[in-house]
Amino acid sequence: MKGACTRHRAADVVVGTLAIVLMANCAKPISNKSADPSPLSAPSGLRATSGELRTVPLVWDPSFVGDVSGYVIERARTRDGQLKPIAELSGRMSTTWVDESTLIPTSRTAGGDGGGTRGDPQTLYYRVRALGPEGTAGPPSEIVAATTAPAPTAPLDLRAFSHRPRQVPLGWQASRDPNASGYVVYRSPSPAGPFEAIASPQGRFETVYVDQPLGDLRVLYYRVSTVNTAGGEGAPSETVRAVTKAEPLPPYRLELVEKKLGSHRLRWAASVESDLVEYRLTRWLTPPSGPKRVTSIEPGTTQILDRDVPADTPVIYTLVAVDRDGLVSPSSKRLEVESASYDLTARWEESGVILSWNPRSDEGWVTADVERRGVLGFRRIGVAQDSPWTDENVEPGHTYQYRLRLKRADGTEAPVSPRVQLQVP
Repeated sequence: MKGACTRHRAADVVVGTLAIVLMANCAKPISNKSADPSPLSAPSGLRATSGELRTVPLVWDPSFVGDVSGYVIERARTRDGQLKPIAELSGRMSTTWVDESTLIPTSRTAGGDGGGTRGDPQTLYYRVRALGPEGTAGPPSEIVAATTAPAPTAPLDLRAFSHRPRQVPLGWQASRDPNASGYVVYRSPSPAGPFEAIASPQGRFETVYVDQPLGDLRVLYYRVSTVNTAGGEGAPSETVRAVTKAEPLPPYRLELVEKKLGSHRLRWAASVESDLVEYRLTRWLTPPSGPKRVTSIEPGTTQILDRDVPADTPVIYTLVAVDRDGLVSPSSKRLEVESASYDLTARWEESGVILSWNPRSDEGWVTADVERRGVLGFRRIGVAQDSPWTDENVEPGHTYQYRLRLKRADGTEAPVSPRVQLQVP
């Protein structure tokens, strides 16, 4: 029994000791904090490729030290500039990236240099840091530099063709740069500028442009720059000058050389231009009416007979010259003419209403149709062989209106006369 009791007391000691240990563990809770992760290391093998169009490809070796969740790329635009984050990648193996935001934006100008957007080439500076699970960045890699492709070279052999009617054709050599995608055409009224962008031909081999429509005898200056597929624009070409064709000189010494009833013969001095195709004679009547082109006249002719002239009317003539390109000269000096008159009058005598006029027999007129106005308008009441002529069929107290139309033996008619009016006492 004594041995058994001894064994029981020993067991009690063990149980008591275990209870003390358990009570001690309950008094001090177990910490769940894991051990500190391994520190991140600086990425190695960072390379930047130069010579690309407004982009910089980057590549580096993956970092296997620490719990890497990704990388952050930093960039500076100058060697001594502050490197700032520009991109963040996820994943330990994401070790390539292309910087496509290399250009420093500047607005296209119309300045004296004729240039557009600038920024090529650019030298940029990069480094990379590894990121931990909570986004904490590790130490940086070495700094590397890369330079983007230079701007396209200026087009060669720019030519501008002068003396074209209201246009300037331009031509130049196609760029030898396979990355060229088009051109920008600039124009200025002065060789010192400012130059304004007027066209953007698309395509490396689109090397012809026609600037139109323009004014006559315009002096203009042109430059052309090349644009590449990334939108980079190079320096402008040399400046070339062009002059549009001048309009013909206005005809001069337009004058009246003969005036007859119903017609005017006009004459002018020959123009000095060698490429005229016609003259154009225009007539206005007074009181004012719209212009009416009388006729088109061959360039070798310097006189014309206008056979459609109203009687007793002020007439205005102008003449212009037209060249083979369709350019029209300014108008000649206005020629103002009072057309030939009938000198028609009416008077009352006991025999009736007596009409008198200038018969103009020296111009070939032999008879005159006498017309009087009635309810339905003017109608012929007689044919006079000479002036004067008497209308005996009138009544006292009535008012009458008359007009005449001279005729030749062949039936040719003169323009009708102005009307005259008379009240019979």
